[in-house]
Amino acid sequence: MPATKTDSMSGYQLTDSVRGSLASRFAIPRSLGTTWKSPLAAMLMLTAAIGASSFFAGCGHGTTSVAPAPAPASLGKIAYVQDEDIWVKDLPDGMPQRITNHTEQPNARPAWSPSGQWLTFMKGKQLGVMRADGSAARFYDAGYIAWSPLADRLAYVRNARTGEQVLPGELVVENADGAEQSVIARWHSEAGLDGGLAEPAWGADGSSIAYAEQRSQAGTPPTHVYAGIWRVPADGSGAPAEVYNSGSPPQDGVGVLGWTSEGHILFYRMPGFASDLSDG
Repeated sequence: MPATKTDSMSGYQLTDSVRGSLASRFAIPRSLGTTWKSPLAAMLMLTAAIGASSFFAGCGHGTTSVAPAPAPASLGKIAYVQDEDIWVKDLPDGMPQRITNHTEQPNARPAWSPSGQWLTFMKGKQLGVMRADGSAARFYDAGYIAWSPLADRLAYVRNARTGEQVLPGELVVENADGAEQSVIARWHSEAGLDGGLAEPAWGADGSSIAYAEQRSQAGTPPTHVYAGIWRVPADGSGAPAEVYNSGSPPQDGVGVLGWTSEGHILFYRMPGFASDLSDG
C-alpha cells in the first residue's frame, strides 16, 4: 500500500484514498490515518489492523457469514393417546402422526417394542400389536401381553379350552410379526376347577418369564384352592417351576410386578383374598 511522506517531523501516513479503500474492504476505522515515523512502522500497524478486522468479522461483527447451527439430534419417539386414538411423534419437535382410527372403538395403552418398530395397544377391550406406522395390526384373544426387554418378542396369556370351559390357560411367546410361536406353560387344570394364568413378566436378561396362577372350585361364590408364582425359561427349554404359593387354602391372592436387575421376582399379595372373594 502506498504511503506518502509529509515532512521530517511528521513521518509517513496513508493517503485519504487508500485509507478509505481499506476502511470499506476490511472494516478498518478511517481514524487509522495517524502518522508513523517509517514505512516499516506503517506496514506493521496496517497488518495488525487487517488481522483484527478479520478476527471480528469471524465473530459476527463483519460481513463474513456464519455457518448455521446443526439440527438437534433425534431423541427418539413418543407414543400417546389423544381423542381416543394413538399418535406418534419424533422428539423433540417432530410432526404428530395419528396411526389408529377410533370410529369403532377407542384405542389406548400404547407400549413400544425394544427396537421401536412395533407397538402393543388396546382397542376397546382387545389387545393388539401393530407396526409403528399403524400397519400390520393383529389382535389377540388374551388378557395380558408383555414385550421382551431385549428383542421384539411377545409373551401373552391366551384363552384355551379345558374340558367344557375356555380359560386363560396358555402362556405363549412369539415374534412381533407372529412368527416362531410356542406355548411355554399351561394352567394346571383339574376337573371341577376354574382359574388360569396371569401377568407374565420378562426377566431383565430376557431368559425367563414369571407369571401368576390361580385355581378355584366353581360355585357362588367360588372357593379358592391355590394362588402361586411360577417361572419358566422364555425359550421353552425347561419346565415351569413354582417359586411361591400363599398356602392351602390360599389366604392371599398374588400377582407379578416384574423383576429386579439381580434376577429376583417382584410380586404382590392381596390380604383377605379368600374372604373378599367369598363376599362377592
